Amino acid sequence: SAEVPGGTLLMTIEVPGQEQLFVRFAYDTRAIADGPPREPFYDEYLKQAYVEADVDSIKTIRKMIAAGTL
Repeated sequence: SAEVPGGTLLMTIEVPGQEQLFVRFAYDTRAIADGPPREPFYDEYLKQAYVEADVDSIKTIRKMIAAGTL
């Protein structure tokens, strides 16, 4: 939105070996960095939100593996 600039996330799942998965999270937050001035805590809050979303993604991937859908 105009008040909260966005960014992009690219998540790739790599298979380096049998029964191994490597998940890479890459963020592009230039729109956030170049946006209007914010309170200093905003960037830390945003990073923590990304980390929590990543942890949830890994939990979902593990559930899918256990269920045999991935």
